[in-house]
Amino acid sequence: MKNWFKYLLVLSTFTGTIIGAGIFGLPYVASKSGFWPLIYYFIVIGFITILANLLFGQIITATPGKHRMPGYAEKYLGPWGKKVTFIASTLALFGVILAYLILGGEFLFNLFSPLLGGSLILYVLIYFAAGAYLIFRGARSIAGTEIIFLIAIIALVIIFLLVGYSKISFNNLMTIDLKNIFLPYGVVVFAFWGLEVIPELNDMLIKYYGHARNLKSIIITSVLISILIYAIFTFVVLGITGNNTSTEAVNGLKKSFGEKIIIFGSIFGLITTFTSYITFGLTLKKIFWYDYKVNKNLAWAIACFVPLILYFAGLKNFIGITGLTGGILLGVEAIIIFLVCIRGENKCEGTPAYRIWLPNFLKYLLILILLVGVVVEVFNHF
Repeated sequence: MKNWFKYLLVLSTFTGTIIGAGIFGLPYVASKSGFWPLIYYFIVIGFITILANLLFGQIITATPGKHRMPGYAEKYLGPWGKKVTFIASTLALFGVILAYLILGGEFLFNLFSPLLGGSLILYVLIYFAAGAYLIFRGARSIAGTEIIFLIAIIALVIIFLLVGYSKISFNNLMTIDLKNIFLPYGVVVFAFWGLEVIPELNDMLIKYYGHARNLKSIIITSVLISILIYAIFTFVVLGITGNNTSTEAVNGLKKSFGEKIIIFGSIFGLITTFTSYITFGLTLKKIFWYDYKVNKNLAWAIACFVPLILYFAGLKNFIGITGLTGGILLGVEAIIIFLVCIRGENKCEGTPAYRIWLPNFLKYLLILILLVGVVVEVFNHF
């Protein structure tokens, strides 16, 4: 396998993981707060995400052994760090997987129910079964297809821009509602998050190259690609649908494009959600398996079936789940990562694949920003 192809495979794995269900909530929150406030969130959250990922990658590459986030928190923060991280990470991943299950089942229903019939629940179960099987088999995502999926995502977004540009009303992009100015925060954090996958990327790079020095450029490039795709998608959807933007973005476009847009959007939705669904499912399984020594099959059952149970318990509000998961749980995860980096910088046993110098006062400032975000999100939800 040529070096450039290996690099592209790892890059597409991370980019494809980031670009998932979160993209479909962005136009809706932009319709409530405004397009330009959302772009501001893209810049700020994108910057924080890059820093958190890079610092976590630096710790991972300098720490021997196989761990996931709770394991690194225990090593550098002690038992309390492991407990807090375990709670935040598992709840966050349950929320992430649940969000993918909600959207994935809906997209599958939109595509096949007109031909085959059947209820929405049936298609949710089909989506769940396909993902659970691959997670059980240990296919890290859909091995060998990540590049194809990333190319497909980029191509579909470009096609969507070209076809939809003439229907955009720029007035829809100019309104700002200060009452909802904080609404996008949690959804944007959710849309950019892929921190739990960094250990997987490290493993892939070591397997392919024998080192993980490319991890730095992969993190930066993946987040920048995600920002660009998110901005284009939101620009087109919000520009066309304005205040009529639906919570999952696709159905609101039916008035302008007809039924065909549902098929197009559902294909795009399946491509963006399914690989991420598997990747995050595997990550959650490995938290139980690696860091808590739970039996491999039991870890799989917990990772797969708990989100399904939550779905049948009535947790089906996509925007609510993404906002709560992103703003609160993933915000806590990010705070833990910055604390791990502060404590672990001089305690690592190995040499990191790269070095990111960031003064501690700036790390504490980022922790404060994230803490404010958690408080605001708690206030919004409860």
